[in-house]
This record gives sequence, C-alpha cells and structure tokens, in this order.
Amino acid sequence: MKKTLAILLALCMVLGMGPLRAAAAGTAGGNGETGSPAGVYKMTGLAGNSGSNLEIVSAVCEWGVKYYLVLNEDGTGRMSFLEADIPLEWDENSILLSGHGAIGPVRLPYAAAGGSLKINTRAYSMDFAALNDEELAYFEANGSGSLGGMIGKVVQGLVERMDGGLIEGLLADLALGSISDEPAEPIPEGEPSEGPVSGKVEDMEFTILGADHMRYDGNDLIVFYYEATNRGRGMRPVWWNTFDASQDGEFLEENWDIGKTVPEQYYIDLHMYPGRTIRCASVFSYDPDGGTVGFRIGSFNDESTVIYYADPGNLSGAPVEPFVFDADPEVPEELKTLPEKTDNAFIEDVELYTSEDGPAIRFYYRFLNNAAGDTFIMALQDGIELGMIWNDSEAEEEGGENGERAGSYACRLRTGSPVVFLFYVYDEDDVKVPIAAKITELS
Repeated sequence: MKKTLAILLALCMVLGMGPLRAAAAGTAGGNGETGSPAGVYKMTGLAGNSGSNLEIVSAVCEWGVKYYLVLNEDGTGRMSFLEADIPLEWDENSILLSGHGAIGPVRLPYAAAGGSLKINTRAYSMDFAALNDEELAYFEANGSGSLGGMIGKVVQGLVERMDGGLIEGLLADLALGSISDEPAEPIPEGEPSEGPVSGKVEDMEFTILGADHMRYDGNDLIVFYYEATNRGRGMRPVWWNTFDASQDGEFLEENWDIGKTVPEQYYIDLHMYPGRTIRCASVFSYDPDGGTVGFRIGSFNDESTVIYYADPGNLSGAPVEPFVFDADPEVPEELKTLPEKTDNAFIEDVELYTSEDGPAIRFYYRFLNNAAGDTFIMALQDGIELGMIWNDSEAEEEGGENGERAGSYACRLRTGSPVVFLFYVYDEDDVKVPIAAKITELS
C-alpha cells in the first residue's frame, strides 16, 4: 500500500465531510472530569510498522496539519484528519473505531496520563498531546480544517484522479494494531508447507506460491508471493484483506520499501473486476537463522485465513515465471453500456505515446463542475486498474465560477487490449459505481 504524499493528500479531500466539532469534549484534552482522559488531542509522534498511509499522515502533520483525537465524556468521540473523521467509542482501556466499507471495527489499546495519550500496539505506537487553550479555541472554531494556499491547490488538483478511500485506507493501517476481546496472537507454529497453499478469504481466492530471501538496505527480508482472484460481485483491490507474519512466537515487521525491486508489492493496490487474477508480494524483516516463518492472509470481517509456513533454511524461492497480465480484449459488459460522458465530465482527447518505461496512453479530461469532489477517475485494461505515471500527468487548472477543471491522466500499457477510462462515484455503501466509460481500442 505504499503511497506517495501527493496520493494521500488527494485522498484526504474526497470525502467532503463536515468539520469535526468538540461540543461534548469538555475542556482541553485530558482536563475534563477529574481523572478522565476525555478531551481533544493532536498526534505528536508515530513509530513502528504503521503502514504507509499513517506514515504519510505523520509527514503531512509536520507541515502543520493536525491529526486529532476527540474523546467525549459520554464515551463517544472521533479520529479526525483534514475533512475526514472516524467515529469511535472508548473506555478506560481501549478505543473502538467504527468500521467503514470493507473494513470492520478496529479496537486499539491506549494509556493516558497528564495530558498525554499513547496508542501502543504490537505493530506501531501513536503519541498524542492535549490541546492547549489557544489550540482548543481554534479547533472549536474551525474543526479539523483543510489545506489552503499552494498546498491546497495541489490537493484539489489531484482529487479527480484518486480513489476516494481515505477512511478505509487509514482503518486498514490502524487495524495492523487492532485488538479483539482476546489479545492478538502470533500465527501458531506449524510445519513448513510442502507446496503452494490455497484458500478463500471472504470473496477473494488466494494461492500462496512460496517465499524467497533477499537483502535490502542491510536487512534480511523474506518475500511471500501469492496470487489473488476476485470471486466477488464488484471491483476491489487485494489490500482489503489483512497480511501478517510471525517467527519464533513474535510478529514480524512488514517492509514497504522494495516495490521497485519486487513490483508485485505494488500490485496489492490495483482494483480488479471479478474473475481477474493478480500476483502480489508481502515483505517482512526476519531472522534467516531463526525458526519457521508463518505468513497469514486474513479478513477484517470474519475468521477466514490462509496460512503458509516457510523454512528459512529451505525457501522455495521466487516464482520461476514472471507474472504477466493476461490480455483480455473483452471489456466488462456493464462498462460497454455506459455513456462516454456525463453532464459534467468528459474526455477531450486520447494520446498514445512512448514513456520512459514503454508504450503508454494519456487521457485529457475535463470537469465542467466537480466542486463537490464526488466524481473520480480511473483507467482499466484487461479488467485491472492501470497505475498512473505521475510525471507524465498534469494537474488540473481551475477556471470559472463553476470550478471548471481540466487535466491529463497517463498510464503505462500492459497489453494490446482496449483501455477503459472511468468516471465513477461512490454509493451509500462506499461501493464504486461507474457512471461513464471512454473505451479506446489500441489496434
């Protein structure tokens, strides 16, 4: 799930949720009722295996943007970042974040004292400090706020390109440290798997192919390769599942930094239509001289899992055959019947060109009015999302009273199949609903 800072910033603006208020929060964080942690806090630090979205949130906070935690006296509250918030309930031991979309509720342990609060999990820790009187007054007047100035323009210029799942992305990262009624347990020890292991987790069918060792930046890493097939009814990415690994009774730290060396690590982000298959990789720091390593794929919503065990002294190695996206000239039927444009959004031109990495396509699009930020865009080929070439894509430019915007979206081509450029919205269940599709034949 490794994302660039620009990606997260774009995601932050798509939800259009009203500003968070602290009406029931009492006085500054940690200064409500005597001995109560109720109040308003800001995040001051993040450490450990927090996942890429939270790490980028931390980086954005260094620019002065606040990540707030509100604990009301009545046991309710919110986590808030920019214009997005996550409702929560809390007690003296834990914070329960409401689920959203495909991600179920997330329970996090915490401790608070003297105006400070720490969420400390098996995967990461988050430090929060109570707002002082001046900060609290600003918060009550402005809510969680939004970005303005040049940064705000950059954010707004990326909105229409991006997937609108900020809350799901944050919850997926926060769930790395989720607890249940029982303490989280490492993967049970088991004998090394003798071959690939297959199973179904919710609506995704997985086959864990094996594991390989690599050295990266002075660290020993174990790379688990697996293929995923969407058996559900709608378009979705692989990262909606959970992934963890254990060795010698301890959870292993995941490493998100090697996507250029192992491109399969990036594929976990790509949305795909039902029936499509993609190969992904999960990477962890480990002890090559230690015991058997267990790798588990699970769900946020049920108990289904697929587990593979690897012997560090006898790893199967990376798949012999590199992953190749299967060419599928048949565009999903539901997309063929869509109009090419909406009343407010359309494609002005399509250009085939050669990028630094090979054949590519660039769509020039225009929004006549997307001031609400509720229409998004994506390109697909062979039923699987095409990643954007950021350096070859242009930010939108504002114009007119209606917020007219225009830009370009460039993608590297994988096969000779038709490319579909989608305009889509989210329904009340946060499911992507395509509303227009421009189909471009390459031959």
